Amino acid sequence: MGEVTREELAAMTDQELLTYEHEHHGDPYMTLLKAKGMQRVALRFWHVGAARKKADREARRRLLASEVVSVRLR
Repeated sequence: MGEVTREELAAMTDQELLTYEHEHHGDPYMTLLKAKGMQRVALRFWHVGAARKKADREARRRLLASEVVSVRLR
C-alpha cells in the first residue's frame, strides 16, 4: 500500500487497518489493539506531518528560485 489520506485511514475497517499497519511497519505480529493505537496517534498528529511536508516544499521552491536567479546573474 502506498500513501493513504487521512480520510481513508479513518474509514478503514479493522481488517484493512491491520493489513495496512502490517505492511506499513513490517510487523506481521502486530495486534489489532496496537494497530488501532497507532491509527489514533496518526490521526491525532496528521497536521504535524502535513505542515512539515508543506515547509519542505516551500524550502525547495525557494532554493530553486535562488538557484535560477544566481544562474541568470552569471
